[in-house]
Amino acid sequence: MQLAASASIRAEGAVHSHTRRALEAGATNDEIYNTLISITSTIGFPTVAAAISWAEDIILDNE
Repeated sequence: MQLAASASIRAEGAVHSHTRRALEAGATNDEIYNTLISITSTIGFPTVAAAISWAEDIILDNE
């Protein structure tokens, strides 16, 4: 929920933080992507694309 909210206000640092926390709590990469993609109709594709890019900063560091 907080990840989606952070994406909706275009808060890059918060998306990083909530992605990191989600991974630490056991979320999978697919669950993170699904969370962000599911809000496309609400916040728009450009904002979701940016949020996915920010989440990938953390996801790719954890691989």
